[in-house]
Amino acid sequence: MTETQRDAIFPAATGLMIYQTDGTVGFYYYNGSSWTEVGATSKTYELNTFYAELGGYVIDINSDGKHGVILAMQDQGYDNWYNANNLLNNPDNHDTDGAQFKNWRLPSKRELNLMYLSYLNGNPTNLARATYWSSSEFKYNYAWLHYFFSGQQDDVNKVNPFNIRTVRSF
Repeated sequence: MTETQRDAIFPAATGLMIYQTDGTVGFYYYNGSSWTEVGATSKTYELNTFYAELGGYVIDINSDGKHGVILAMQDQGYDNWYNANNLLNNPDNHDTDGAQFKNWRLPSKRELNLMYLSYLNGNPTNLARATYWSSSEFKYNYAWLHYFFSGQQDDVNKVNPFNIRTVRSF
């Protein structure tokens, strides 16, 4: 498809890939906020570092430094697990850098643990001494959460309200 046809796709799903036949010819994917040429990324990133262009703080990174997980710089709210999805991508619930992205999600149990390690190591993202939801379900109406005041993870009924802090992959 042409660049004009590509840019007319709305809304584009994050991860959608197309082949562009004019301009800079090649494969492109939609990263949640813009079209990116596949293979065009040359910048590398470092663990435990804030990057405004990524919308937050790097808590996990692959070996080449080009892909990983970003933690939002502020909580997105306090609610039950079922309503969390209504808060994740609302720009009003993010700082200026994070508001530009639409692919925020609840962290997995593993990512919650990485958040907790960040909390213990100086807390550069101002995580509260509170309890945070995970995307990981335990059973029908239970999901995992992490108690940042004690370090433990546990399953709890999804109707209970707890803090919500999002992550996104880059």
